[in-house]
Amino acid sequence: MLYYKCNNKKDEDMSRVLLLNSENEPLRICSWKRALVLLLKGKAECDERIKNIEDYISIDNTYIPKVIKLNYDM
Repeated sequence: MLYYKCNNKKDEDMSRVLLLNSENEPLRICSWKRALVLLLKGKAECDERIKNIEDYISIDNTYIPKVIKLNYDM
């Protein structure tokens, strides 16, 4: 199981992911854990504009995009 504990405020801020709707409008900021669940369930996908490694959060050799897009409208 993937486990990560934020040691300080900086780590906590760095572990946030922007969630976009299917029309690329911002919906909310969510935790990296929620983003990972949405990605694994196929309810969200990596935004196509994410190209650089700096656009990902690295947690235990797992890379999670900082911006994800829902596959459907809420």
